Amino acid sequence: MDSSKRAWAYEGLALADGMGLVSYLAEVMAARPTTGLADWRLVLFGDELAMGLSTPLAQLAIDHVDFAWLGRRGSGPADWHGEWVALFLAAVPAPAVYLAAFRWPPVPPLGAMAAVEQQVEAVGAHMVWLAPPAARLGTGSDNLARRGVHVLDSADFDVQLGPPGPDGRQDPTTVGYAAWAGAVWSWLG
Repeated sequence: MDSSKRAWAYEGLALADGMGLVSYLAEVMAARPTTGLADWRLVLFGDELAMGLSTPLAQLAIDHVDFAWLGRRGSGPADWHGEWVALFLAAVPAPAVYLAAFRWPPVPPLGAMAAVEQQVEAVGAHMVWLAPPAARLGTGSDNLARRGVHVLDSADFDVQLGPPGPDGRQDPTTVGYAAWAGAVWSWLG
């Protein structure tokens, strides 16, 4: 399938009942690359959410940008600060956009997120945290922005979630991951 049809198919999964996808991007637009996506590399990392998002996002990126990803089950932002992100930074030259997808606790680990973001931005790359679709940030997104953490609030996207797991968290379904990837890809634009 050619890339324009693939992008349309994934973006189409983010539509419901004939209504278009509407999202509030707020302060995170400042982190959006402005030189054209084709000039950038795209890197995704995180826990199970990154693992689920990687396949549909890779399909969208395949004809447009270099794409790299790594997911580690049960990891958190503090695990990625330092060596794990340094490996990506060495392997994927700038310019690059780093996307991080994690299952956040009720209060996101702001200190660890800010440390990872500083590490990424020190080499001239952009960092964007993908808030889990099940997370309701509300005023929490203002707190993140004040701490210098750039977040794309996925709660506004139409992402189908599965039933709660034993830990009470809801992750996207296969269709939900495709819709989420389409929404992120549209935002990267």
